[in-house]
Amino acid sequence: MKNSKYFPMQMCGASLLLVLFDVFFERMGTFPNYSSGGRYSNIEILGIFLPLIILIIPIFAEKYRKTYWTKLNIVMLVITLIITTILIVVTYANKEYYWKLWVESGHWDRDNCPPIRWDVWNIIQPSIDRFRSVNHL
Repeated sequence: MKNSKYFPMQMCGASLLLVLFDVFFERMGTFPNYSSGGRYSNIEILGIFLPLIILIIPIFAEKYRKTYWTKLNIVMLVITLIITTILIVVTYANKEYYWKLWVESGHWDRDNCPPIRWDVWNIIQPSIDRFRSVNHL
């Protein structure tokens, strides 16, 4: 790992690019690439993993603290985590919402996708209610 003051910003850029490319090519989960990773793929998780590693490593390696934990780097890492997390949640919510329709129809193409659902809570809430009813919470 490089001990450079620009390395955390480079990782932020790499994280954002990974997530943005994945989200763009999957059309926010409405045209997911189920063939490569099954129902879920893991490449976009690197968008969260890389900034977290950059935030955690200085805890254990003292030589990185001065260069990695500057105010600008911490702000950029937190902003990157927030943006990538929101994009990933919306993408996975759309994947979950359209999974059954995708499997049943099987004839969607990139130009004929369902609309992107931004109301993530209305997608996630029925799943939470089902979980509560099954587990009697």
